Amino acid sequence: MENIPYPSVTVIDNHAYVSIIDCIAHLLFFSSIFTYAKKHPSDSVDAMHIMDSRKVQQIKDQAASIYGDVNVVVLYLTEWSDDFDPSMSTKANRQSCWIKTVSVMSGNVEDNMNNISTTFPIAIGKIGNSHEMVEQQFADELRKLRSGTCAFFNKSTASAVPVYVELLASLQDQPEQQSVNCLMLGGGKYSARWGYSLNIAEVHNNTPACSQCLLQMKQNGPKFLFNYT
Repeated sequence: MENIPYPSVTVIDNHAYVSIIDCIAHLLFFSSIFTYAKKHPSDSVDAMHIMDSRKVQQIKDQAASIYGDVNVVVLYLTEWSDDFDPSMSTKANRQSCWIKTVSVMSGNVEDNMNNISTTFPIAIGKIGNSHEMVEQQFADELRKLRSGTCAFFNKSTASAVPVYVELLASLQDQPEQQSVNCLMLGGGKYSARWGYSLNIAEVHNNTPACSQCLLQMKQNGPKFLFNYT
């Protein structure tokens, strides 16, 4: 029993936290659905499943560049985080919490999986607390899982196998995404536009238009500025 991998709960900056490395070790030990990564057919152009997507194929290629010809189990993660109110919470005494979950998926279409059985709540804390230390811990563990140094016992092969893990998607609603990226709910002077860090209000009048917009303004006049979508 001592060698069976069970995720343990630790405390990081007032958050309950479970290591994603422990979760993957636990999942591979008890589940027989995770097989070695299969190469995507080079002549296939239609993506019928998320496992056929270009991003998943890039993850497989990255794993191959690290492990070479060695058989490797390639997994990808989707993370989700948001706030919620416990069932016993009331409007007069709200005890809002924050939670982060991670779903583990195989890169092979043949590995049929149930998202519920492969989804782990890895962190929970109070809504008013900073979650940066939890996010940093998760990023550090993900970096290790990408390093080519991780191997776990896999029930599917009944042996220890090299494992490569990559984050495929981060799912958050707009307030959560803005909070994670320190965008001040989109109302800050330096975060009014995604991808730019400057006070746009001070420079927008002198910012050159792109070639397409400039051509439209020349052809259609000032009305283009109000009709363009």
